[in-house]
Order: sequence, then structure tokens, then C-alpha cells
Amino acid sequence: EMPANDQEPPQIELRVMGADDDGRMVADGTVRLPTDGLAAVGQVLHRILTGIAALYGQPIGSASPKPANGNQPWTAELDERLASRWAQAPDTTAAKAIATLAEEFGRSRGGIRSRLVKLGCDPDHPGRRDVP
Repeated sequence: EMPANDQEPPQIELRVMGADDDGRMVADGTVRLPTDGLAAVGQVLHRILTGIAALYGQPIGSASPKPANGNQPWTAELDERLASRWAQAPDTTAAKAIATLAEEFGRSRGGIRSRLVKLGCDPDHPGRRDVP
């Protein structure tokens, strides 16, 4: 949170970063937002990005189907298989390994990353385990 003077509300500084499937940085920027208007700013950003996507002919909303096993619980067997597959993937980028595992397990990329962390695997370094 950024300190504000007596006339201005407190602000936060938000850094937005994004990478494509190959791990290349495709977005990087910082914006300061007043804390008393975050919901309104969120709505404005949504409208702006939706409009820009439409201008470039990109689908609005979720264009891809939901993962087949996205809402299914993880089992001990699946956890063991995921950790094993991650340990066998040191010769690729994290983005590619996670995309492959997401398809294999029928899960979202975010779901795979999250589960790797819970299993003590480093989701940014394929093959690396036992992260504290």
C-alpha cells in the first residue's frame, strides 16, 4: 500500500505480468489504484479489455472447454503420478511441462501448478522437488 497525503486516499501499486505457453514475457506493466475504488476500477478494466479483444477478433469469455477432471478430487495415486511425471520433466520449460500435464490429467494449468506446490514440487522448475 502506498502512503497517501491528506487529500488523497491510500493507493496500491499493481504489477501485471504474463507469459505465453513457451514462457516468453508477453505483458508487463504497473498501475496505481486508489483503494477506495477497486471494485469500480475492476469493472472498467473488464470493459476495456473486452472491447480491445473484440476489436482484434478474439473470443470474449472462455473459448476453451473446461478440463474434464477440473472438479474431481485428487487421490493419493494421482498425486504420486503427478509428482513422478514432474520429476521426469527437467529438460523442458515449466510452461510446456505444465501444459502437457494439464492435458494428461484433464486439469487446468492453474490446478496443476497448485497441486505441484502442495506436493512439494517447484512449479517453476521442472524436475525440482522437496521445496520447503
